[in-house]
Amino acid sequence: MRWRWCGATASRSGRRSTKVEWKRRSGAHFVDATGEVDLGNIDYMKREAEGWELGGDWGDVVIVAQTDPRFLLDDSAQGD
Repeated sequence: MRWRWCGATASRSGRRSTKVEWKRRSGAHFVDATGEVDLGNIDYMKREAEGWELGGDWGDVVIVAQTDPRFLLDDSAQGD
C-alpha cells in the first residue's frame, strides 16, 4: 500500500498485520492534482493497547501487528 504525504509518496515496510478492525468507514473520495483518486489524509496515528489507531476522511481503523509499523518516504522528485 502506498500513501502520499505533503506530495511525497510513502509506503509501509514489510510488517504483517495480524488484525485490522474498522471502527468507521467512509465512501468519500477526492481527485488529486494528477487526476488520481485520493481517499484523504491520515489525520492521526496513535498507539493504543491493542495496536495502532489511524483515522482520517476515509474512516478510523485499529491495526494490530507483532511489530510497530515503519513508514518509508520516497524522496525522489516525483514520488515514484
